[in-house]
Amino acid sequence: MSGRWNRVLGNLPMNGGGQPGRRNEARKALVLDATCSRARRWPLRADMRIDVAMAALPDVLADASRLPFKGSTFARVYCDPPHMVAFDGDISWREDWGAKLPVGFRRFSYWQNRAKWLAFLHESGKEFHRVLIPGGTLHYKVPDGSRSHGRMIDVSEVRSLAGFRVINDIAVRSQSVLSRTNVKRRCSPTIVHYLTMKRLPCDGASSAIESDV
Repeated sequence: MSGRWNRVLGNLPMNGGGQPGRRNEARKALVLDATCSRARRWPLRADMRIDVAMAALPDVLADASRLPFKGSTFARVYCDPPHMVAFDGDISWREDWGAKLPVGFRRFSYWQNRAKWLAFLHESGKEFHRVLIPGGTLHYKVPDGSRSHGRMIDVSEVRSLAGFRVINDIAVRSQSVLSRTNVKRRCSPTIVHYLTMKRLPCDGASSAIESDV
């Protein structure tokens, strides 16, 4: 790990026997990228980037549903999970959805089934709530999968995440991996939602979107 990240880690309160950092005001603005990629595009700046895959070149190899940080560490957390869902182990999608689709699945990863996605959503949500400072912000990038016939995760599942309130929702039209293959007749361009969610002081959430951020 580079000297820069050794210094960053030295100022972070780590679980699992790590050296506790000095408590200072600088920590109040720390940003965590909980599902990083090599592109480093969203967010452009983060104090710590984690992922479960070494191919993503994370600063720390870790699962967002089991974060190795103490509570109230970050001011902002960004999460862009895999958007696609496989069909409960059924590999018939290889023929049904075109030859290029498996490449997209390998590049962006995918959920083996919806139950695994929902388990990640709720477990990581608890962890994000724990490591965010009071009043901290969770940023979620998630598609509108309502017309994907179960093949994509859906923004409605994230809007109701316990412990958070949606305060802003920006929807952007995007060409998905599915719509770029030979299945255009079945999959229209994806609407991707950039949710801004405020950490609530106790469990519970409201899907109402407020005008103030």
